[in-house]
Amino acid sequence: MPNDRLSSPGPLPAYPWCPTRCIYCDFNTYVEGEASLKAGYHTALRREILETGAALARPDLDTIFIGGGTPTSLPPEDLIELVETVKTAFRLRPGAEVTVEANPGTLSIEYLRELRQGGINRLSLGVQSFNDDELRFLSRLHDAAAARYAVEQARAAGFDNLSLDLILTCRSRVWPGGRPI
Repeated sequence: MPNDRLSSPGPLPAYPWCPTRCIYCDFNTYVEGEASLKAGYHTALRREILETGAALARPDLDTIFIGGGTPTSLPPEDLIELVETVKTAFRLRPGAEVTVEANPGTLSIEYLRELRQGGINRLSLGVQSFNDDELRFLSRLHDAAAARYAVEQARAAGFDNLSLDLILTCRSRVWPGGRPI
């Protein structure tokens, strides 16, 4: 298959573990556990990325998006290794966007600086809400102050490209059984 037909795929390597299971999540995720299982998954994911890149003749990429679960549960060097694996398997175009999904409760300024220095140029923060009651209901580990702090720290670490996941209908919807969302 010629490269021009695959000029802008965007791989979505996913790290399916989270510190906790959020009430609203529909993704195939697992509560963190066995370290050897996670290490084996990381190795298998890197191998699959390399094999896919080879099978597709190293197409050019405009974007890399590492999703979850909560990829920022990984040590920063593991995320950077994953990005480097994608760069080996594919060709990254100049100015390509390299995104990692992040949970505000899993971040520190040092961690964010390592990601930024490792070539990750966009952070997608799973804030969900800036209302503490809503965050508790949604099973989030962070509170509103931690969410604001994570945004400040991301900016301080050099992330100019930042997105926030927000659940905007939390007060107006009702879960089955009558509980407000």
